[in-house]
Amino acid sequence: LGSAVFGSLVLALVKTIKWVLTYMSQKIKKYAGTDNQAIKFLLCCFNCCLWCFEKFIKFLTKNSYIMIAVDGSSFCKAAEQSWTLIMANVLRMTTVNIVTKYVFFLSKVAVGFICGVTCTVWLENAWVYQSDDLVVSSPFAPSIATFVIGYFVAYLFFEVTEFAIDTLLFCFCLDDMRNSQTGNYYASDRLLRFMATAP
Repeated sequence: LGSAVFGSLVLALVKTIKWVLTYMSQKIKKYAGTDNQAIKFLLCCFNCCLWCFEKFIKFLTKNSYIMIAVDGSSFCKAAEQSWTLIMANVLRMTTVNIVTKYVFFLSKVAVGFICGVTCTVWLENAWVYQSDDLVVSSPFAPSIATFVIGYFVAYLFFEVTEFAIDTLLFCFCLDDMRNSQTGNYYASDRLLRFMATAP
């Protein structure tokens, strides 16, 4: 519980620093004027670096939580262990993350699209309605709203699934790192054969 609180504190501190620095950059932009191209460029670089730093902290915190669940270590120790594990398996982690992001994005769009099409078909069929007072002039707006809601619900479900995939990959990489000398893996033979062919 303390590690979860500490991780949340780290994220809260980073967000607070980001808000303060963003506020300061807006004030600098306001008082320096919009004509100065050098200040525009520096502020753009500054905001980009700030965004990258926040994403990095979120990434590290998420992986630290996975390591805490696996090992039960403290947050700082888990952050160090997760970073070491990621650097040792950077190609595996990158490949799995890119593939899952791509497949899950397509899946989220597909879920939203199916919801939108279902809404359109449902609205255009007259037999659905009990009376003539409930006629929709155009199914476009309800279908778009249904697509957005379907995409958002799919996003929530796939976030959990993505976290589970990251956890399984972490466990496999940790098993590979700790038991490569002895050969006594916890992973199944099928998974070991598959991962041997992967990068």
